[in-house]
Amino acid sequence: MAERTPPKWLTIGALGLIVALALVVRLIVGSQVPLDADESVEAITAIHILHGHVALMESNARYLGALDSYVLVPFIVLFGTTVTAIRIAFAIVGAAFVGLMFFLGRVAFQRDREALLMAGIAAPPPLAGEGRVGVVGSPSASSPACPSGTTS
Repeated sequence: MAERTPPKWLTIGALGLIVALALVVRLIVGSQVPLDADESVEAITAIHILHGHVALMESNARYLGALDSYVLVPFIVLFGTTVTAIRIAFAIVGAAFVGLMFFLGRVAFQRDREALLMAGIAAPPPLAGEGRVGVVGSPSASSPACPSGTTS
């Protein structure tokens, strides 16, 4: 029995929905968590770029490329030097990543159903690391205020 492929309009609609949900979730989650150090350094580098400096890497001695800072520049021009500009820029980059994962899945699996699954798996924003999982503002296990007294 031959497997039926979904119509193109259904695939495109499902992909649009997944990408839109990824964008909205990233904006909502981004509005609930504080700006982290990496995002701040990228924004500072973007401001330096706006002032005419050529940035090859970020200025935090971690030697990361400055591509994210160049992506931030138009959003800082449009929205000013605000957290909103940073959140919108990275939400759009994250949604584009989800769309690109669909195309990677299509190349890898040769079917739209698996490609949509791959995009769906990539849709939730990364929340693990740097204390973002759980209650925002709760003490970490290595904090002196931790009631269990454990250290990491």
